[in-house]
Amino acid sequence: DEATDCTVCAAGTFITEEASAGPCSVCPFGTYAAEDHASSCTSCSAGSYLADDATNASMHDEATDCTVCAAGTFITEEASAGPCSVCPFGTYAAEDHASSCTSCSAGSYLADDATNASMHDEATDCT
Repeated sequence: DEATDCTVCAAGTFITEEASAGPCSVCPFGTYAAEDHASSCTSCSAGSYLADDATNASMHDEATDCTVCAAGTFITEEASAGPCSVCPFGTYAAEDHASSCTSCSAGSYLADDATNASMHDEATDCT
């Protein structure tokens, strides 16, 4: 039976319908495939990244393989290889998973220019 001759692409790998002759490919950086039989990979959520670029399927087989940017850092694009960047001067990121930084309120500032995440992790860092 032809259907039983098919190889299943395991979690962490995918195959497009156009390439159905195989082989399965490991998901590229910034993506994962949590289920078997994937025809595409899912992007890491905003504010997280996955640096491995298709070398190891076990590093792409669940959403938790994506590294979350800690408070004080951000990453702007989904499906990124990372790493997270420290917020620039005048901004902060009070929560993990930031895809951007928040500007200090009017009349306050934050002089550190992306050297130390702990100086950009709460609104009170602005003076």
